Amino acid sequence: MLAIITASYAVAQQAQQETDSLLMTELEEVIVSSRVIDVAKERVTPVAVTTVSAKDISLKVGNLEFPEIMNTTPGVYATKQGGGYGDSRISLRGFDQRNTSFLINGQPVNDMENGWVYWSNWQGLTDVASGIQIQRGLGASRLAVPSVGGTVSIFTKTADKDQGGSFTQVLGNDGYTKTSAAYNTGKNENGWASSVLLSYWKGDGYVYGTQGEGWTYFAALGYAPEGSNHALNLSILGAGQWHHQRSTWVSIRDY
Repeated sequence: MLAIITASYAVAQQAQQETDSLLMTELEEVIVSSRVIDVAKERVTPVAVTTVSAKDISLKVGNLEFPEIMNTTPGVYATKQGGGYGDSRISLRGFDQRNTSFLINGQPVNDMENGWVYWSNWQGLTDVASGIQIQRGLGASRLAVPSVGGTVSIFTKTADKDQGGSFTQVLGNDGYTKTSAAYNTGKNENGWASSVLLSYWKGDGYVYGTQGEGWTYFAALGYAPEGSNHALNLSILGAGQWHHQRSTWVSIRDY
């Protein structure tokens, strides 16, 4: 019986190591090399870390807001708060966003005045995020960031090397619809590649008074010549939108 348990543990440990290696490989393919972007390696860096791959993001997002993708991660609690699209908040190890560092491609996005993160400005990440790494507690970042709760590093897509495109139509509850179109030119013989994405969403909200509508646009231009150790990637991301907020108290008599 002991031999069977030992053998099962060895197989499970090997499978976990292979999974960790695959996730790190996926992140390394999309991260622009920089000393600012600090990626903790599981079983190497002494930091409690969880990595969410691009496949998991596509599987979990649906019509959720971006922070809710991380809701199944240990130590994370995310909620829609006021109900309006983009008003969500996230807590890590019991600390709110003011004590949690959020980095997008290595750049901190916490508000400079009060440390808050306004997710309505970053809803386009649901379409272009290629990986998320959640470091619980004081993480591996070299920046002076409020990472008492932890550090959440979000990585966006670069110009894909493979040519192709996609068209996606999503239907959800309470009139939610989302249409997305993306195209990648592929890497040409000179080392240039570009990617574009455009999406449009609207919905009535699952609570009265939380309607919303918005556009997301993304474009990336990459240059990686053969035989060179240098690469360049320029990207732009925007997510203009409007949404109502459930912020008015209504009595039972009025209902």
